[in-house]
Order: sequence, then C-alpha cells, then structure tokens
Amino acid sequence: MKESNPESPASVSTRECVMQDCGDPRSDSGNWIEIAYGTSSGTVRVIVQHPETVGSGPQLFQTFSVHRSPVTKIMLSEKHLISVCADNNHVRTWTVTRFRGMISTQPGSTPLTSFKILSLDDIDGHGGCSAGTEIGPYGERDDQQVFIQRVVPDTDKLYVRLSSNGKSP
Repeated sequence: MKESNPESPASVSTRECVMQDCGDPRSDSGNWIEIAYGTSSGTVRVIVQHPETVGSGPQLFQTFSVHRSPVTKIMLSEKHLISVCADNNHVRTWTVTRFRGMISTQPGSTPLTSFKILSLDDIDGHGGCSAGTEIGPYGERDDQQVFIQRVVPDTDKLYVRLSSNGKSP
C-alpha cells in the first residue's frame, strides 16, 4: 500500500473536522457533503461531493494557504469559513459564496478578517485559555459565529468577539 501524504485528504485530522449534510429543501436532486479541514502546515482545504459527482468520491474544491502554524480549529458555516491556528489562536475568516445552497467558486471565497485571540496564559506558557474556556467558534451554522476571549487568567471577565470582524458585538 502506498504511504499517504500527510497533507492529503486521506489524513484528515479528527481534532476539528466539520462535516455538513447540506440538503437543500427546494431541490429533489439529493444531498451533498462539504468537508473543511486544516493541516499541520497551516493549509485549509474544502472538499465536496455534490449529487452530480456521486460515484466519483469527494473532490478537492478549494485550498487556502494562509497560516504558518498547524490549524487547530475549523468551521464551515452557511456564510463563512473560519480557521484557527496554533500561533496565538490566529483566526482567519473568509466569506463563502453559495449558489442554490451549494458552495461555489464564482465569484469565489474572499478574505474577510484576520485577528488573534490572545491571553496572558499564552505568555505564561499555559497554552491559551487553560482555565476551562474554549475559544470557539460558537454559534449555529446558519448564524453569526463568535469567539470567547479571556485576556487575564483567573478573572471572571470574558470578551465575545465576532468571527466576521474580530470585534465585540
């Protein structure tokens, strides 16, 4: 058996892989699958299987080379593709273009924002929000995604940041 490339879709990380059954209620043509995943080299990929391609397996749809550290979280929502890398929780968000509910390359995904979810725990070497606070993203797939930021350890003050612009709502 041929050894697979660690960056290929065959080695999808199970840390944060989003699989979405995207059946369009207006269509009788069947369901499709969209999978977004991140790699250890910082690449973000989206693979899809549409009803027209059933039988040929999922196909690589888009590749984004935007992070320099491993991707630790990923979310593919109705409107955005959000990735987080290990470099101080660096967040990148793109708008996702859809046509009749399916992800599309025309006019294509465009970068929306880039920001970091910093914490003093990171400086102390404890690694992110170690006090039990996962940064996110949180939210329903068809709604706005948010991140939770705890800047100072051992405090009850949290900041909520929108994935679309990195600012507080």
